[in-house]
Amino acid sequence: MSSQLQVELLILAVLLIASIVSVIVRRFRIPYTAALVLAGLVISFRSTLQIQLTSDLILSLLLPPLLFEAAFHLSLDELRRNLRLILLLAIPGVLLSTLLVGQVVAWGAGLPLSVALVFGALIAATDPVAVVAIFRKLGAPKRLQVLLEGESLLNDGTAIVLFNLAVVAAVTGQFQLVDGLADFVRVSGGGILVGLVLGLGFSWLIARIPDYLVVTTLSTVLAFGSYLVAEQFHFSGVLA
Repeated sequence: MSSQLQVELLILAVLLIASIVSVIVRRFRIPYTAALVLAGLVISFRSTLQIQLTSDLILSLLLPPLLFEAAFHLSLDELRRNLRLILLLAIPGVLLSTLLVGQVVAWGAGLPLSVALVFGALIAATDPVAVVAIFRKLGAPKRLQVLLEGESLLNDGTAIVLFNLAVVAAVTGQFQLVDGLADFVRVSGGGILVGLVLGLGFSWLIARIPDYLVVTTLSTVLAFGSYLVAEQFHFSGVLA
């Protein structure tokens, strides 16, 4: 069997399993995202199929549509109303999380603090896709959903800068605060600028096209294009 046919069969099988899981969870009232994780674990233990899952595949193929979907359904008015608290969670919150995790890992694993902080920065920017999906299903307060979604979309710039600073400090033993702040402004500001320019341009174009199939196609191009363009300039594709 050719590798292309194997990939096609795999995609069809995954879609079929996801549909079956959706039917089952409605009967037993289990959160859909949690059921998908459990189904994936069962399949991974029973399957002998070897899949090369690279970081490039995850970042360039899987991440952009997830981020775009989350941002698309986030109310701009709600985002503005809660922006102060979201920024507090996305910047000082990520920094505090990095320091706390680094301290715990350094104490528990016996690693140097500089190395433990690299791990702390790596996991500080969490993605609450599954949590938000459960909140929607359970009817959690709207503001709580907005805070989680908004923080997850804005914490990327902070996490990237912290990670780079931690890596440099671990390798060279030097901590460059000024360079780190400059990188934060460049990475975050550049990503937001790319997203605004492309978003406004595509919005103007879509408003003049009555064909919903073309609109869907252009939205898909925007979801992937904004991420890839920002990354080409070494800005934050997530913020874009």
